[in-house]
Amino acid sequence: MKKILVSILFVSVITLSVNAADYEMRSEFIYCELNDGMTLKDAADQAKEYGKFSKQAGTKYIQSMLVPIHAGQVDYDYILWGSWPDGKAMYDEWGSYLNDYDESFTTMDEDSSSESASECKSRIAAFHTGVISNTKDMSDPDNRRPVQFSGCSLKDGVSIEDVHKYMEEDGKLMTKFGFTGWSRGTFSPYLGFKPDYPYDFVDMIFWHSFDERGNMANNYGDFVEKYPDIESDYSDLVECAPSSSFYNELLFDNLD
Repeated sequence: MKKILVSILFVSVITLSVNAADYEMRSEFIYCELNDGMTLKDAADQAKEYGKFSKQAGTKYIQSMLVPIHAGQVDYDYILWGSWPDGKAMYDEWGSYLNDYDESFTTMDEDSSSESASECKSRIAAFHTGVISNTKDMSDPDNRRPVQFSGCSLKDGVSIEDVHKYMEEDGKLMTKFGFTGWSRGTFSPYLGFKPDYPYDFVDMIFWHSFDERGNMANNYGDFVEKYPDIESDYSDLVECAPSSSFYNELLFDNLD
């Protein structure tokens, strides 16, 4: 059951109407720039080749591509978002990659290019907590799905557990109002963050289709009007930067 809950962020396989997920994974974010003449498809195809190796090696790892939609001025073309079910799986996969992976594996397919599609210079790792989700009556999930991230700082005396409790209650109200096809969670710094990183966590909300995202956009004002304290309750806990939006495309899933 835990693996099914984990996979909701990428493959939308559960059918529960509303679920306080409360699971923790390890995630990594790899920031990449395309090389001259290369496309996002080239980068995705090469990542999928590594996915074949990961499956063959038996490592439990899932990876998707995040591409900016409204994210301001950025110094990368895309982000590879990878996740493991726990710390053991994380280091098993990294050990396999560093000790056993031969990049010539990517050229086994005659259609594969031996030239790297991109240069990836920055990596960070985070603890990901899936807090709550709703998939009742959702539309067919898109191949490319919207996701938003916002960096947040805890106010004095507030814990991340307080934030998760708020998200659960807010999620129940969202479900009651009729919003479906979304997941919400947090990322807390683990490895690779600079000492002056300004946030305590990142708030993430993920939709299973652009149709569901549009429905929430069109009706969120009515939701706040019905539950007028919902936004002030959150601002009592945290101070968050404006959100940035991306589309998320699953590349491979080896969590089985």
